[in-house]
Amino acid sequence: MILGYISAVIGVFLLLKVVARKSGNQKMNQFFRKIHKPLGIVLIGAILIHLVVTIPVWDTRAVSVIVTGL
Repeated sequence: MILGYISAVIGVFLLLKVVARKSGNQKMNQFFRKIHKPLGIVLIGAILIHLVVTIPVWDTRAVSVIVTGL
């Protein structure tokens, strides 16, 4: 469950990169440019770990729950 929250927070940070680029704020854009790749790697790792940890409960959940993550 905590991996899902971590993934959501990292996803928000990665979306903020787009906002920083569109805003024209150079300082904020440089900050997000620096953390973009490391956060992307951490996000992929967290998603993979979350996937492996939740495989045992897939057969007890409806497909809609698995797809949406709720």
